[in-house]
This record gives sequence, C-alpha cells and structure tokens, in this order.
Amino acid sequence: DSGDELTALGHSFNETIARLARGVDAQQRFASDAAHELRTPLTGLRATLELAQRQPDRVDDTIGSSIEQIDRAAALLDDLLLLARQDGHDQALATRTTDIDDIVLSEARNLATRRPDLTIDRRGVSPVQADVSPQSIRRVISNLLANAAAYGNTTVAVGLGHHDQAWVFTVDDDGPGIAEHEQERVFDRFTRLDEARNRDHGGTGLGLAIVRELVHAHGGTVTIETSTLGGARLVVKIPVRTPH
Repeated sequence: DSGDELTALGHSFNETIARLARGVDAQQRFASDAAHELRTPLTGLRATLELAQRQPDRVDDTIGSSIEQIDRAAALLDDLLLLARQDGHDQALATRTTDIDDIVLSEARNLATRRPDLTIDRRGVSPVQADVSPQSIRRVISNLLANAAAYGNTTVAVGLGHHDQAWVFTVDDDGPGIAEHEQERVFDRFTRLDEARNRDHGGTGLGLAIVRELVHAHGGTVTIETSTLGGARLVVKIPVRTPH
C-alpha cells in the first residue's frame, strides 16, 4: 500500500491473474457441463439406432427420433458455447441504437404462431429505443417468452417501458410460479426445481442462465416476482445508455 508504481503494478498483476483464473474456471465448467448434459441425448440416439438395427421395418420412426435427439444436442451445445464465451470475459458489447419494442412485438408474434393455444397479451408494450446489442437482447426476450410459454397455462403477458433512467421488460405467465426461496437459484445452470416447473418441454435447461449473463453484460438486472396472473413475473431492467 505504498501508493507508488509498485502498488499499481501489483493491482494490475492481480487483475490479470484473476482474469486468467476466470478463463480457466470457465473452460473447466464448460467441459464438465458438456460431458454431463450431452450424455442424455447421445444415449437416446444410440438406443434409437440400435432399435433400427433390430427392427428395420421401423426405420422411418427411428430416423425422426434420431433427428430430434441430434437437434437437442445441437441446441445444448449452442447454449453452452454462448455461456462459455460470456464466462470470464469483460468484452465490450457491439451495440447500436435499437427499437426494443420492435424486437418484443416480433418475438411475441413468433410465439403466438408457435403456440396458438396461448393468449399473448401485448398491450403493455410501449415504444423504447436504447443502445444495446440487438442480437443479445433478442435472445433475452425470446428465452423469457419461451420460459413463460413452457409454464403458462393459458396466458402470457409482455410489458415494456421506461422507469428510473432504465428501460424495463416484463414477462408474466399464469403457471405455477416460482417459490421465493427458488427465485435466485432458478438462474443457475441446469437447476431442477419442483415437479410443477420441471416438466420436459424440450429445452436445454440453460435459458434463464443465458438471460442473466446477457443482461449483466448490459449492466442490467433480471429478477423474479409473483405475477398478477398468478404465476411468475420476470423483470429485466437495463440502464439507458447514451446512443453512439
């Protein structure tokens, strides 16, 4: 703590070592997650192909099932790679001025097309323009909508607006909700909650972890509340950046 050049050098060295440590930890975590989670679709694929060997008359069914398993593994790898790129890196985002409401309404329309059984309430969406990474924010919004659709019973509601020098995006569902003591843990990778929110919807189990990483990269927060619809409300709040 001499306050001279040696102190500055020490701080710089410690920061460098810390970044390297985060990078090594990220690589180890990626390898562990990939090895563990890929085992399930690969085991399923092998079983399907073995069935095709024994019952060649069912080859059409087994081909379709095999493609589903491959798609599941590919989606899992894509999500793991995205998280690996985020881990241990303080890289600057490639941002530009973006109409957030256009992204929200586009993703809401896509969800309505995929899930005609759900009512997608878009009345709470107001015009918002902000300096963000459009690709990252689209991923945040699509993941949150997919999560709400997976657990909502009949209705998903989206909201967008400004509040306290930030823009705020909300997603509500009328599903089983998330217990208060689980509302932080749900953002951890591959977290398994109670049976009510643990139905198999074909996801990778990384959707909310990705949301948290991408929101944090924008300097924002993502939290969970109880929705007025009776289920969960997920709230993304990101400070307004000065457009370039």
